[in-house]
Amino acid sequence: SVVAFESLSLGGKVVATHEDINDDWQTVSFPRVGTTATDAADGDHEVGASASAGIVDTVEYSGLVPGLEYVVTGTLVDRETGEPVICADGTKVEASATFTPEATEGTVEVAFAFDASALAGHEVVAFATVTHEGRVVATHADISDEGKTVSVAAVPATTETAATGGTLPKTGEVTSPFLPLVGAGVLIAGIAWWLHRHGVGTVSHGDGDE
Repeated sequence: SVVAFESLSLGGKVVATHEDINDDWQTVSFPRVGTTATDAADGDHEVGASASAGIVDTVEYSGLVPGLEYVVTGTLVDRETGEPVICADGTKVEASATFTPEATEGTVEVAFAFDASALAGHEVVAFATVTHEGRVVATHADISDEGKTVSVAAVPATTETAATGGTLPKTGEVTSPFLPLVGAGVLIAGIAWWLHRHGVGTVSHGDGDE
């Protein structure tokens, strides 16, 4: 912020001054904003490629005028293309928050909720614009800023159930439906051999005795 001081002189002699550095009416601010974007679920810089992804962008500001109402608007941009991320209905992925700072410096959060299922492998960057009564007072739109970049990772496919609802085999597991039949056959053959070996259940035709 800068403050305008005035001095009025007559014939080289100062006759009046106004040099109050705390005078808000003589103060002009040059606001600045910076952002840090993270996954809404766990606070890291990666979200899953799901239909219900969430990103929180923490906007740090300085140079704002306490007591005035501001609106911060965030836009998600695809880092690869440099174009805004588009919702299924064709609109940009945007979010906003209205706030009234109590001090010239502080933070405010902007929360994005969007469908990231088509963005696997991409990176999205949060841009921010602060306005007062519709007039832009500060922007932050650096696509190379790592702090406001979030990667979209593919959601791991589940290995617990197959498309038909059954369990999928694990590594080294054999799931042939014929194995139970084969096992039963081996068991029956073994029992028959043991009975034959020990003469159980055999019929003798000698001397007319059984």
